[in-house]
Amino acid sequence: MTEMGAEIGEFVTDTQARLGVALICLLVGGVAGPIGWVWIQVGGLMFAMALMLLGVVGIGTGLALSIAVFRHRGERFTLCEQGVVRSRGRRRTEWRWTDIAAVSIVDARSHPGTNGRRGTTLGRLIGGELACTVTPREGGRLRFDGFTANARSLAEEIRAAVEDGATPRRS
Repeated sequence: MTEMGAEIGEFVTDTQARLGVALICLLVGGVAGPIGWVWIQVGGLMFAMALMLLGVVGIGTGLALSIAVFRHRGERFTLCEQGVVRSRGRRRTEWRWTDIAAVSIVDARSHPGTNGRRGTTLGRLIGGELACTVTPREGGRLRFDGFTANARSLAEEIRAAVEDGATPRRS
């Protein structure tokens, strides 16, 4: 028990999984780009452009995920009766429910893509099936995605506590 009340649950961000996906993206991008460049020399322009685009997207996604690995190393969220706590290594930040101005949840299952499907395998692979942004009244923000264990449950508990005044419950 802390000054935030009893701990309801802990949600850990899986940086190892994020690192694995980052390395795969970098590998795919690092191979596809040069093959596309060579293919241009041979004369297959459309296929070469597709490979080069895959290379750029792969490397860009891999770099973004690699940066996130280092920024979110050791990250865990503790849901308490009176608020939520984010810990990264020795750093600990607490937000009481009354300190939070807004909660935004983007869930790929409820937002169909351009093809009408609910989320994609690639989106789930890169942690994009869910993104939650918590905006405190005093500035800053708290963000987590599908790489956080039970992210959907954590997001819904925070939303319910902030918007509906519901006390979080054990899952």
